[in-house]
Amino acid sequence: FNVHINAYYEDAENEKCSIWARNFTSGNFEATGYDVGNTDYQQLSFTLSPDFANETGGVQIKFQDDDHSSPGEAQGTLHVDYVAVRYLNASTLEHIWYLAGITTGNKTIYVEAYINSSAEGDEFAFWWSSDNSTWHYMFTVNATDADTLYSYTNDTLNSTTGTIYIKVNDTDRGVWNVSADWIKVDYICLNITQPVAEYSSLEHIWSFDIPSGATSVTFIVEANQTASTDGDNFLFSYSTDNITYTSMVTVSALTETIYSYEIDPVVTGTVYVKVEDTDSQNGNKSLDAVYVDRIYFVVGLGTTEKRLVIASGAGASAIGAGDVDNDGDNDIVAAKDGTILIYNNTDPYAAVRDATVWKQNSPITDSLIDLTDDYEYSCFVCDDINGDGYADMVVSGTDGESTNTYCLYLFLNLCNNTYYRICVKNLYTEIRGGRNKPGDITCIAVGPTMGWATTY
Repeated sequence: FNVHINAYYEDAENEKCSIWARNFTSGNFEATGYDVGNTDYQQLSFTLSPDFANETGGVQIKFQDDDHSSPGEAQGTLHVDYVAVRYLNASTLEHIWYLAGITTGNKTIYVEAYINSSAEGDEFAFWWSSDNSTWHYMFTVNATDADTLYSYTNDTLNSTTGTIYIKVNDTDRGVWNVSADWIKVDYICLNITQPVAEYSSLEHIWSFDIPSGATSVTFIVEANQTASTDGDNFLFSYSTDNITYTSMVTVSALTETIYSYEIDPVVTGTVYVKVEDTDSQNGNKSLDAVYVDRIYFVVGLGTTEKRLVIASGAGASAIGAGDVDNDGDNDIVAAKDGTILIYNNTDPYAAVRDATVWKQNSPITDSLIDLTDDYEYSCFVCDDINGDGYADMVVSGTDGESTNTYCLYLFLNLCNNTYYRICVKNLYTEIRGGRNKPGDITCIAVGPTMGWATTY
């Protein structure tokens, strides 16, 4: 209940008259804490709590002079213009929106709206909050004729991320203001702009496959950087999901330097390695560089390492490497007696630790070629001689006949483990090969007794 009184108390002793109230259903009056003055009419307005009154029970108001203990004193007179009691039933409006997933950046809130022409002068205020508790005033919508655009921005709003709440409420909630006013909101939006960043930054990611069963994994990088005016260095870190990275080493040397980091606990599978500069602050725009000469992992496999044994027994008299099957990686070719053994590399990475990845092709046998250990100069060159992408072989040895004539044999690789042999008989027992250009191999045959050499 809201109580309105216009009255004054006329008393020769300037006493006051207190105001009391009670609910019709209760028997005791209680002081309201308000008094009627004794100078002139005074308008009083106050609210009674539900302890004094309720909507159905009504309320009683009592006036009582402060001093009525001695009979015969001058009497006071209470002048009352009006007493009005009204149940509080004001018209109000409040609504809250929220915008989630707000990122960093400069923010502006836009509202396009208008209101009705209020008989009570009601308008509608907009507020914003980051916690739906503490509200910051933005603007008041008072346009009545057509949609009008309102906007708001400030530094506190710019630094807010996460969820932003927007509230609207009417501005006049007086007890007697009960007419229904409205606001029409066409749209509410939040515009976020990113400031132009002025900085230099670097980031690059490699990926490596670490085999299962690894007992130790050590990262190695040989790198250096340029002299930085911003104090920039370059951080190397690793990740197994390309999301969460763990720092390993920071390259700060100006000359080539080897850095290492042992990953503990051991990780296997795909491992990502990222390099990034350590200072990407706004304003640091000088261009710095990192030079990576080598980057790799050293993987320990404990007792699981498997070695490739070629030509067991007496051993091979010559061995070489070349891309025999034209798959982009080198294969192993070995000569033993009258046989050429070929091992195809099926996994370039695992080839350095696991012999099972080497697939042995059918050997090339030729009874006319004697490559026994009796001839210490028996050896060969394995390289692409005719430029077709398949490694050919040049072999030195004897002709396998009683004359034991030293010969130079050329095996042209026709692919599918098929070769075409060309024989050059001469007294030459050792060859060395060198590449002049792709598809052009120079073979040097060296004579054992005369001290001279012939170049093919």
